[in-house]
Amino acid sequence: MNCASRYRRPVFTLICVFAVSLVFSSSNVTAQEVRTWKNSEGKSLKATFVKVVDSTVHLRTSNKDGDKIVKVSLDKLSSADQSYVKKLTSGSAIRLDKELRQRLAEYDFKITSGELTHTSTGEMSRKIASTRKDVKRLREAEASIKRLEEDRAAGRQTMRDIMATNVEVNARLSELSRTHRDYNKLVSANNANVDRLRIMRSDLENLDGEMARQKSELGKQREIYIQKIVDLQSLSRAIREKATELASDADFQQLLGDIEKATGHSVTLGESRSLARARKKLELIAETVHSESIPLEGDGSNSFQVMASINGKPLKMVFDTGADLILLSSNNAIELGVKIPADAQKIPMVVADGSRVTGHLIKLATVRVGSFSAEQVDCVVMGPEAKNAATLLGMSFLSRFKFELNANEKKLTMVRIEAEKQ
Repeated sequence: MNCASRYRRPVFTLICVFAVSLVFSSSNVTAQEVRTWKNSEGKSLKATFVKVVDSTVHLRTSNKDGDKIVKVSLDKLSSADQSYVKKLTSGSAIRLDKELRQRLAEYDFKITSGELTHTSTGEMSRKIASTRKDVKRLREAEASIKRLEEDRAAGRQTMRDIMATNVEVNARLSELSRTHRDYNKLVSANNANVDRLRIMRSDLENLDGEMARQKSELGKQREIYIQKIVDLQSLSRAIREKATELASDADFQQLLGDIEKATGHSVTLGESRSLARARKKLELIAETVHSESIPLEGDGSNSFQVMASINGKPLKMVFDTGADLILLSSNNAIELGVKIPADAQKIPMVVADGSRVTGHLIKLATVRVGSFSAEQVDCVVMGPEAKNAATLLGMSFLSRFKFELNANEKKLTMVRIEAEKQ
């Protein structure tokens, strides 16, 4: 058995990790039973169990020369002995008197489940656990907005169908005399369709309002979620910095020595099990928040241009949070290969110079800025008469992400939340 023949006082060490907390070694459970211990090679030793420190079992042997402590790695013991040690140490508690507890509290530490941990560890774990519900709410909000967009698209298509029907009805009416037997029926059908269009326009306005409200709320939820991750990372760093500070604090080292004397437990500085779990979980969550800074070009005014990709083709666009939709000129559409469907909804618009033009509402297959991509993005293609119309990157794309413009540094920071890795 590879055992040390002489007792050495434990040395306090600092384990530098992403987030550090103090941790007690396994409980010092005294078992007076003398038993025969065996290692994995079959060698044996009669001794009593003393304690476990950092997965090293301390055993006491007695002979005519007195007692001595021998140490052996837990994983070198037989399976039966390993089970015996785990049974002895499981569920045992470290009890401190009021004075020691108060001294620990002054350093923002307490004992939980046999471990000495920073008082913020529990808060950190609870907030990390709550992020799963946060992401679920975000996904539900995104799904709700998508359903509204589908309802709006269906409503607009229905309106186009009704208007097309009315064109046919009016054409038929122009061919009939007022005394024709079908004339009144066609007039009634036309009036009914006009009423339906009026109701549908009102419904679509309400739907657009609800969609704007939900998008605004989704933006707030994204911001709250991302800020929570940032705060958790800051908390983790604070725990690490606290442990680093205490590693060289003579008074705290004295406190650890006093705890060992009072309880018989060896104390080391290291990462607690609860904090290790929280740290690993936080690292996975942080990987789901993807951020990228994208350079902008200034034009000498208050406008900035950003390089984008429309349906896989590059296009420089004006960054404009005041535009509800992406705006393309007719020349842009031709260069990008963007087709305008025959039944595309016509939208009256006023361009920067005050002239009135007609645009067509379409959906772009893909829009990308940096590594941030979106599909089926609403866009208005301006008519050829809008020769000086700017190409705008509007909110139909930008609202799908969290973004921030830094005018001084001429950069656009975009953030998206991806699915968590399993």
